[in-house]
Amino acid sequence: MFTLIVLFRTLIAVSKWLTRGMTGTPAAIFFTRLAIIFGFFPLALSDEIIGAMQHAYWCKAYGVKSADLSRAKGKEVIMYYDLDSKSMPFSAISIERYNIVLKDAKTNEELAKYHTYGATSGGWFKKYIVWTDSQPIFAGSNCSEKRLFSREQITVVKWEYD
Repeated sequence: MFTLIVLFRTLIAVSKWLTRGMTGTPAAIFFTRLAIIFGFFPLALSDEIIGAMQHAYWCKAYGVKSADLSRAKGKEVIMYYDLDSKSMPFSAISIERYNIVLKDAKTNEELAKYHTYGATSGGWFKKYIVWTDSQPIFAGSNCSEKRLFSREQITVVKWEYD
């Protein structure tokens, strides 16, 4: 929220600067400033919006939703989280891909493999204008599997990191 407030205040200042020498009625100047603000607002966040769409696509196409969880249904599992990540090429924001392996907690049998994607930093506006944090505004930090695991009655009893 702080980021959006800073963006909005910055756009107000830019619109005042761009219309400082403008002549005309106060209403014309006001609506010109309004057009500048609402015209540039999506542009400043365009890489965040595109990055969030890419993140959502990769999560849906290659994440837990694309995995065959039938063998893990109703079981207690150990989630092996591979910390050796791969940066996704051509993404508008920084997105990392991690490998996940689900193994049966009792037999150590491999039940499912999939990827999870983590948006590690936001777009240019978050990086260079707002220095508070670099987390993306719209993209989640990873592909959430909690709801799907609940529906499939999969219980993660332990997380292990490789």
